Amino acid sequence: MEAFINIADFAKDNLIWIIIGAAVILIALILLVVALKKAKKKDKQNITQVEETKDARYSLNAQTQKYDGTPNASYIKDDIIVSRGQTIIAGKGYDVVAGKYTVLTSVEGVDSFNVRINGFVREIQHKSIVILGEGDSFCPVSHSVILR
Repeated sequence: MEAFINIADFAKDNLIWIIIGAAVILIALILLVVALKKAKKKDKQNITQVEETKDARYSLNAQTQKYDGTPNASYIKDDIIVSRGQTIIAGKGYDVVAGKYTVLTSVEGVDSFNVRINGFVREIQHKSIVILGEGDSFCPVSHSVILR
């Protein structure tokens, strides 16, 4: 009657292989759960067109106008939000680097807004180009704006 294998003897002799097999199955399950969570997060980003990080929410679409030509408020990485009444100075060692910036509205549907550049208030259109030189100041007057 040696044809029957005693389960206790089999488990004792092959314990290491049983443990290795269980560990491989456990690792595979963990990788599957992580992959499913990442896929779910990616699907959520595609639906909302927004990427969420620890510090901010960024638009995945950088379009500055909607299909009908109205201004679209989009905030992408490396954009600078300047709050109403906040004065920034361009130049080395200051708030922003001197250079060419596109001024965008932060309020959807608003075409024009007032900003103070070097002490003078003027009306700026959405998607206007502003060149800030060394030491120039920039301050939104009517509402927050985005420098891109």
